[in-house]
Amino acid sequence: MGARYAGVIIGTDLRLDTASGRIVADRENHRDKKGKVDNHILGHK
Repeated sequence: MGARYAGVIIGTDLRLDTASGRIVADRENHRDKKGKVDNHILGHK
């Protein structure tokens, strides 16, 4: 069986919220056009 893996590039669109200790997505710094598709359906601007 072959190895299964995924890669993730972390940039300025992901950050640590120090108040909650959680990783959050910062949509203002998101640069991938496809990552913004259908955001209006989800209620995001």
